[in-house]
Amino acid sequence: MTGCQIDREERRPIRGGTDQLTHFPSNISSEVLKQFPDLEMNRARSIGEAADDNILDVLEGEPTNSLRESHQQPDGVEKVTNRRKKLKEIEEQIRSLTAGPLADYRREQGFRPVPGEGDPHARVMLIGEAPGAEEARTGRPFVGRAGRLLEEKLESIGLNRDRVFITNIIKDRPPGNRDPRVSEVERYAPYLDRQISIIQPEVFVTLGRFAMSYLLDRYNLPQSGRRIGELQGRQFTVQEEYGKATLIPLYHPAATFYNPALEEDLDRGFRVLRERLDRSRD
Repeated sequence: MTGCQIDREERRPIRGGTDQLTHFPSNISSEVLKQFPDLEMNRARSIGEAADDNILDVLEGEPTNSLRESHQQPDGVEKVTNRRKKLKEIEEQIRSLTAGPLADYRREQGFRPVPGEGDPHARVMLIGEAPGAEEARTGRPFVGRAGRLLEEKLESIGLNRDRVFITNIIKDRPPGNRDPRVSEVERYAPYLDRQISIIQPEVFVTLGRFAMSYLLDRYNLPQSGRRIGELQGRQFTVQEEYGKATLIPLYHPAATFYNPALEEDLDRGFRVLRERLDRSRD
């Protein structure tokens, strides 16, 4: 559907599509107009009464309703009809976890699970290892001191957290902020895998060694087992079911608090991310 497209980074309409929409329903969803006030009237009418949760799918060209039946995707790739809804389902599954020490610890401490948040159509997914204390209290990823530094680094390359998806491998806080255990990674990683299949990001940015190690193993890369200092800021092509993507390992922002010299490397890594995004738009 090329008559109305959305710039995935800027979230603004792009003119110039060749297929012009001709059906303009007379009744326009007020919620559509609220969400997209800059859309000109005929484009809003072309969207018509599309379900609010599906509106970005319509604008970005993902087939809806009967068009989905003829949309061809590779075998094994989930047909994403409503990304927000599917991500919400994952959140509910994590909240309803009753088995496992981290779920027990969460309830004992009055913490919240931290499934992740951001743009369900994000080009970039940032993956940390586990929630900290502030994250467990709020249910949001990277909102403490490290999160504020992460936001600064994103803004330095023209991004903000609303335009990416931020999550962790572990969705509950480990006691004492200890390192995740293998059994905990195995317990929570399937939720991350599902988030990846729904969002279908173009670039994975791992924050810290645990997230890096998991994705290196997930994609069977020969660099598995290497130290993060050797791989920080490098780009690796990985094959997902929906196509090729890029993996960029970075230091966890909190690492710079203990070793300020790492911040220069972290800055360089974010510039690599910016260059990667710019290259794919050329």
